[in-house]
Amino acid sequence: MRKGKGPMVSVGVPGTNIWSIKAAFDGTIWCGTDIGLSAYRPSGKVENFVLGKEGDRVLVVERINRNKFYVGGAYGIGIIENGVFRQLNLSNNFENEIGTVRAFANYKGAILCAGDKGVFDITKNKAVPFGNFKDGIISMTVDNSNHLWIGTETGLYLLRDEKFIQHPLAKDPASNTVNFLEVIGNNLYIGTNNGLFSMNTLRLSVDQHYGLNSGLINLESNINSSFYDGRYLWFGTAEGLIQFDPTIGNRTEGKLPPLLNIASILLNYNSFDYSDY
Repeated sequence: MRKGKGPMVSVGVPGTNIWSIKAAFDGTIWCGTDIGLSAYRPSGKVENFVLGKEGDRVLVVERINRNKFYVGGAYGIGIIENGVFRQLNLSNNFENEIGTVRAFANYKGAILCAGDKGVFDITKNKAVPFGNFKDGIISMTVDNSNHLWIGTETGLYLLRDEKFIQHPLAKDPASNTVNFLEVIGNNLYIGTNNGLFSMNTLRLSVDQHYGLNSGLINLESNINSSFYDGRYLWFGTAEGLIQFDPTIGNRTEGKLPPLLNIASILLNYNSFDYSDY
């Protein structure tokens, strides 16, 4: 139930953490939480569902088409279709065969899910292996040229000629921990533990690296925390929410002066307690 008169109000969805949130065309807000799946209906009613084991977290709610979503977590996969949730029975040993699911993608008519054990084709309600990775998969997307991209704990991969090819973003490990992927036009925006990268999906080249001098308040982005509203790219960091305008970086080609990042302030050449002022 909504309470309060300010710009932010609680809606009574259970769970201390909201891992994923999507809006359906019927007005329902679907939330993946640390204890399951919740539906906040337009009437204000909240319905709760179990995915896999009782009280297990739901990490991803992903729209596949206008009326269909896929839901994933550590112990199962489900479908929301026309406002109704149902669970898929893909494996009797889900945790060991598929693992924790963090991403879905509609690739050339096939529904793919990404789990700890790799990428699986679940189009026919069976988990058919599609690609193996030595490290955990965090994110997955398809660009406007119908290329499949995979973000893992140790790198960014592109499927080419039926092989996954790694595309290093930089030399340091933090830059190759891919927390989210967002496609805008011919650009792929990649959230990492070392800021935001922009890659041109036609040239397959890294065009920009946005860090503290670009206005980020923290270099570490949050897992699958991005959303593009048609104008701005929104994403979460370890210290708050960022609103990013992709048209500025593309138009100015880095010619704007960097934003000031203040590391410390001295008063009469001495450190002081900021809270006193």
